[in-house]
Amino acid sequence: MQKSHFTEEKKVTNELNNYQQVKISSSNNNKEDGKILKKWIIFILIFLFLIIIVFVIVFNLKKRSFKWENEKLVLHALGEMNNCQYTNSIEALNYWYHEKKMYLMEADFQLTKDNHVVLAHDFLHLSQTPNLTEFKKSKSKGNLTPMTFEDLVKFMYENKKLYIITDSKYDDPEHIIIEFDEMTNILKKYKGVSSKFIIQIYNENMYKILKERNYPFKNFLFTLYLRWDPNKGLEDLEKIFEFCKKNKIKGVVIWINFFKESIIEISKKYSIPVYFHSENNIDKIYELLQKGAKGIYTDNVDNALLNKYIKNKKK
Repeated sequence: MQKSHFTEEKKVTNELNNYQQVKISSSNNNKEDGKILKKWIIFILIFLFLIIIVFVIVFNLKKRSFKWENEKLVLHALGEMNNCQYTNSIEALNYWYHEKKMYLMEADFQLTKDNHVVLAHDFLHLSQTPNLTEFKKSKSKGNLTPMTFEDLVKFMYENKKLYIITDSKYDDPEHIIIEFDEMTNILKKYKGVSSKFIIQIYNENMYKILKERNYPFKNFLFTLYLRWDPNKGLEDLEKIFEFCKKNKIKGVVIWINFFKESIIEISKKYSIPVYFHSENNIDKIYELLQKGAKGIYTDNVDNALLNKYIKNKKK
């Protein structure tokens, strides 16, 4: 009997010991599970935090990224320099880009005697149309340094924010092809720069030539100084806006002296922005923008000055 009692007592003791070991083991497992869960929570929180940081960075980059279509001002002929307009010079480009932070400019292009593309409104300040060597040795208007097309492209390659609207002067097929062939050959050496050009076309046929020859340009404006006669009335103007709508041309550019409220109405009707050139009086620039102009070409008004003017107007 005593032996049996002792055996039972020993059995109970063993069971208690086993129970305690199981309890301790379970407690240890719970602690390990708790540690693992804590690690996962920390990992998830860090992951979510990183996602938020990336989202904020991307959002801010998009917010600050430059879109030429949003600009109110187009700097005409690379901007005024030394109280002289139409210089198309390296000094003007450096000043307005680096000092005044103007990133949308228009530039004038001409062909030299030996068919090279250079920046010039005309060659009236020279005795005759120069060849490329003569052009490089000359001075632009304002006694400044002239630029070749490749000089401009190099600058754009190094200064990524700059967009250029072309005023290429020629509307006959022969000169269009000579000019744009050379431009395209130069651009092949500078990856990504062709997308920074906005080509002004002078008529429907010029656009057709540029598209048929598969030049690398995607953005176009239709400038009307060689195409539209206001005396013909608004019916012809509507045809131009219809053409722009059909071919996804980004805007129409009109001489400021031709401004009429009816032009703005046509612009709204076809959802094609309209730009006017050129105006240096900030009061008139503001007035035109208020009336519905998308942008104004100017020689000497910069974005900071215009924004300050608009801010004061709202006070």
